[in-house]
Amino acid sequence: MKRKKTHIDTILVLILLCVFSASVLMTLLLGTHIYSSMSDSSRLTYNERTCMSYIAEKFRHNDVKDSVYVGEFDGLNALFLDTEEKGVVYCDIIYCYDGWIWELYCERGLDFLRTDGTKVIEAKSVSFRDLGSGLFYVEATDLDGKTSKLNICLRSGG
Repeated sequence: MKRKKTHIDTILVLILLCVFSASVLMTLLLGTHIYSSMSDSSRLTYNERTCMSYIAEKFRHNDVKDSVYVGEFDGLNALFLDTEEKGVVYCDIIYCYDGWIWELYCERGLDFLRTDGTKVIEAKSVSFRDLGSGLFYVEATDLDGKTSKLNICLRSGG
């Protein structure tokens, strides 16, 4: 005997379809929210780590006696890293301006402006201090206001 379709069967199928669709939509919305928060967290951590790693590597790469010093560049606190190539002294200047850490590689003694450098990493501020005997203190604040500090001692003694 064939059973006739009733309205109840159709309604049950529609209810199941709606429940399934709602659960898929909720899963997608939850996944989007989780991805967005993880992406933001990853970006912030990347900026913080990259900034300090970049500066630390610059110190280590230029660990030669009397080649690393802190001074003023175009009115800004800056780190100076001198290198000599074929009898000419070049200076790598690292400073913070307009929400970015900038780097300017130039021949020492020539006049340049802060905008002549290259943007490297976003940061609210960076300050450098020479504590003497090859010990340097760096403090960087990222765009969200989180401050990172670094003490680095040059093996050459500064």
